[in-house]
Amino acid sequence: MEIFLPTGEWMINQGLVGFVRIARKAGHHIEMKQDGICFDSSIFNTMAKDYFTYFLEKFSVADRDETRLKKILSRCRKEETFKEAKKKLDESLKRTWDKAKNYCSDTAEGTEMSLLIEQIKGYDQFEDIEQIEKEVNRYLDLLKTPFINEKQTVNFFKLSILQPYFGQNSFLNISLNKLAIEEQIQRIHQDYIVPILCELELKQLLMNAEDENQLLSWLKECPYKPIKNLHKTWKKTSLADIRENENEQFLSCSFFDEWYAFEHLNEGHFVPLQVSSSNALNYYWDFDNGMKIPISNLAKFILFCAPAGAALSPNGNQSSFVQIDGSMNKLFEVNERYALLREEESPLNEIIFDLVTELKEKGNANHRNYLFIDYSSDYRLRKTILNYFDLPRSLSRFFVNEHKLLKRMHYSLRNALAYDFLTRRDAKWRIFNVLRQCIEKKYSALDAQTAVVVRHLYQKYLEGDGDVKIDSKTESKSIWFLYNCGREVRQKYVEKGQEPKVQGIAYRLLNATKANNKKTFMDSLIRVYMSLELPMPSLFLQVLHEEKLDFATVANAFIAGLVSQPNDKQPEGGNE
Repeated sequence: MEIFLPTGEWMINQGLVGFVRIARKAGHHIEMKQDGICFDSSIFNTMAKDYFTYFLEKFSVADRDETRLKKILSRCRKEETFKEAKKKLDESLKRTWDKAKNYCSDTAEGTEMSLLIEQIKGYDQFEDIEQIEKEVNRYLDLLKTPFINEKQTVNFFKLSILQPYFGQNSFLNISLNKLAIEEQIQRIHQDYIVPILCELELKQLLMNAEDENQLLSWLKECPYKPIKNLHKTWKKTSLADIRENENEQFLSCSFFDEWYAFEHLNEGHFVPLQVSSSNALNYYWDFDNGMKIPISNLAKFILFCAPAGAALSPNGNQSSFVQIDGSMNKLFEVNERYALLREEESPLNEIIFDLVTELKEKGNANHRNYLFIDYSSDYRLRKTILNYFDLPRSLSRFFVNEHKLLKRMHYSLRNALAYDFLTRRDAKWRIFNVLRQCIEKKYSALDAQTAVVVRHLYQKYLEGDGDVKIDSKTESKSIWFLYNCGREVRQKYVEKGQEPKVQGIAYRLLNATKANNKKTFMDSLIRVYMSLELPMPSLFLQVLHEEKLDFATVANAFIAGLVSQPNDKQPEGGNE
């Protein structure tokens, strides 16, 4: 039977992405549609095992330990960092052994691992590096022994990855930790897959059964109790009446309306939502907790796949997901790239910038609305911390169209500005601080000037609401003119042998700008031009009426030019 599941709320979409990852990892075919996914129901025959295997391989403790230990080993190979790296190597090996010995201390592998730890610890000379590497590699081979690695990995992903999403439901209950892997897979199959298979069979029988006896015989033996109970309800009802009243007999699933709902959404289905029938009254319409949210077993399992659809932090305690308006294929592609960037442990604002600009370079950005969701949950404390960044089409267009200009700046300033734009903070305060650093330490002012241009373009994109075409070169022309006015004034002071005056003037102008004191700024500026016998450009009148440029843009561009260094010339081509 072919099944179609549509996209919807972010948590369902995260579950769909996770379901696709699990299925494709197991070799199943999933067809991406414009608004959902399509697959054959036979996929559920092995889905419990596929689910468990996905997490077992994805979060292999031995692989993670190997990556960390080999990074430290690479530092041990350098004589100048050997002592410090060797100390960290010993500490890291001890930590891995402290975890592993719980599963193998009384085995031959465990005895050898313990011996290797002591031997490696005894090496303290750089000349021993070859022997250290040899014994560390042997230790890692033993760490990958299936019965050691699998037990560690299962306990890790159950505790750190899945429990924050589902508490101790099903095989996650701590009382079941001692079960063999095959027994835990069977528990997933019984709790999540069997109800889906029963729903599928019920739908088929309602369509194709020859008479009510065929349907009732199956219901009597159905292993899923809520469906089995229908036997009593329909015992004296004809098949024709059952079919006629089908829509009245069942609630529709709130997420997939083609499916019947035999349960109500609760926090065990998705802890981050913190839905509790008795406590979360604000979750229900008109504060009536009797109006619960019906959910099908298929939607329940899709939510169960949500952890596989998230971009997880290295320790698994933070989940992220990108919700976009567009096709399922684009949604999957964006989250695949997002997960890879997240694994590199980059700051969230840097990841968002890199993701959008990379999609531009691939021709896939298409100025979409993006919603970046970042959250963590603790089911024991009944607490969820959720942050989100809304990237509307206007801001998406800005990042896509101006990514070359943004990349001109040092990455730390670029990513700080990206964070300001994402959180709707005015970047002028950050630019003030950059300019002060330029004044105090005589840094290059080009980054500061580029930031002034970027802030102005950002404002224009927001004003256009994503639909107005912005000519970046024209918009920045006046700002670069003001920058060059500042450079001209500086040059005049240099020619007069009065360069030390520039710093004091720059401080005075910057303080007036930070205080939004236009009168003090203009008075100081007029005195500067009069003392140098230079004509004052009419563009400075923008300070007063702010028709095309706001006060901060005019002032910061001029100050950036005033404190610029000799080589801080306007790049050729402006913003090209």
